Amino acid sequence: MEKFTYGSNGTIPTMNMTTSGAPQVGTLNPYVRQEAETIAWGSGIETEPSSEGGMNVGWIDNGDYIKVKGVAFGTGATTFSARVASATSGGRIEVRLDSASGPLVGTCTVAGTGGWQTWTTTSCGVSGATGTRDLYLRFAGGSGSLFNVNWWQFAGGGSAPTAYRIVNRNSGQVVDVQQPNLDNLAVIGQWSSNGNAWQQWRFLDAGSGNVRLQSVHSGKCVDVRDVSTADGAQIIQYTCHDGLNQVFSWRSTGDGYHQLVNVNSNKCLNVVGGSTAAGAALEQRTCGSAASMQWSRAA
Repeated sequence: MEKFTYGSNGTIPTMNMTTSGAPQVGTLNPYVRQEAETIAWGSGIETEPSSEGGMNVGWIDNGDYIKVKGVAFGTGATTFSARVASATSGGRIEVRLDSASGPLVGTCTVAGTGGWQTWTTTSCGVSGATGTRDLYLRFAGGSGSLFNVNWWQFAGGGSAPTAYRIVNRNSGQVVDVQQPNLDNLAVIGQWSSNGNAWQQWRFLDAGSGNVRLQSVHSGKCVDVRDVSTADGAQIIQYTCHDGLNQVFSWRSTGDGYHQLVNVNSNKCLNVVGGSTAAGAALEQRTCGSAASMQWSRAA
């Protein structure tokens, strides 16, 4: 992706593609799960639908790599984990900084799993990943395709924020991602609390006292569909970005509950029709006193 300016007549200029790409709008948090297709630049790899939902990176051969720009490691990562599958004998993920031949801070072994969609999680120690750096995941092994990667995540000095269930005052049910709950555009509704990860949300700092709500299960964020400012606009999950349709204020009602007010529309997260039924969808609606647009959170 490259930054460009339209011509005076509205035409798109000829662009030269580079490995640096467009200016980055913000750093990336490596301590929450990142889809493997989160790529600033890649060499040799392709993507395909994953049996676990969403997409995975595949067709990985020896020497291929993924570059991720501006990764904010903070005081330092200590472990790296990746969700992998291999119908062969696997290979290795080299965790490098700054370039595909840059400092090696960790190496994860990937064993054969018996199938290209037979998934397991591999983890390894990491040392020296601090500050904000470009991350390179370089793949190594024998000849031919080595393995597939679905997602990755670091742990350590900048550990993930606390996850919460978000409980509706009117129904007593919690915010829930409906099936298929790993995909972009998956509908967000309410459901009886069951402890599953698709009912758990991280409140990510979006600046100025605002937050983004990130699903623990998918790593995607609560999103007002199509950047709409209209009453009744659907609430979905989508890959986290810096758009204001994913930014909310957690506004107190003064009696122990809060409204989730979208910064783009200034409208409130609400259960459609004030329903108390499991499976009822969420929408945005002009803020009022209805209990269906009031929320609490519980760890």
